[in-house]
Amino acid sequence: MEFVTVSTGAAVVRSTGFLRNQWNRRKPLRVKFDRVIPGDWKLALDSADSLADIPKESHSSSDMYRYLAERGAYDFRESRARLSIQNRSNRACVIREIRVVKTRVSSPISGVRVRHPPAGAVDFIFLSFDLDSPSPNAWECSYEGVRRQIGDVPYFDKRIIQLMPGEACELIVIGSTEAASCEWHLEIIFDVQNKRKCLSLDNKDQMIKTSGVPLSGFEADLHWTWWKGPDARFEQIDG
Repeated sequence: MEFVTVSTGAAVVRSTGFLRNQWNRRKPLRVKFDRVIPGDWKLALDSADSLADIPKESHSSSDMYRYLAERGAYDFRESRARLSIQNRSNRACVIREIRVVKTRVSSPISGVRVRHPPAGAVDFIFLSFDLDSPSPNAWECSYEGVRRQIGDVPYFDKRIIQLMPGEACELIVIGSTEAASCEWHLEIIFDVQNKRKCLSLDNKDQMIKTSGVPLSGFEADLHWTWWKGPDARFEQIDG
């Protein structure tokens, strides 16, 4: 079993029994969840009707992404999220597994694909999940332009992530699908104080939606002409 440990060099604070008890009453893990919005994002929508009332003023890449996501858009083919996990207890915490929970699966969305064309050393662990698998496992991968799988077994088959009190780690999670549209969230399985626990990241803003490639193609394929400033709009992609 391989251990992945995180060292922050933080000073150790000696507390009284009362303070230790207060510390133990807190949730042992603090997780910050952020969606990762690529500069060249692609989204799938059920219908072009969702694009009818977009404000005329120009939008940044991230603003337009969030605007369409609020209207029900799915990430096309893959979704990415950043997790920052901190041990808030006064005992070592061992993360045994991070897993995907699929709450809805159906055929890929085939209405409209929209995209934002691109405008032109962080030490993370990248974990990739195949949403087309009945039980997706976390696989370590590299992500330098092209995603490549690392190793011949799932990440947590041979590894754990151990966090000492107050320590934190950063993860990038990628969920991808080719053959379905999927709504999903993450769960973190961990041990602390000799107890096995499960933390479910299932709040509304932590739910993720990803759609694959429709068999019959999209009814429309559009891109956001951000370079036109105030006249920006979604236009059909030639070819």
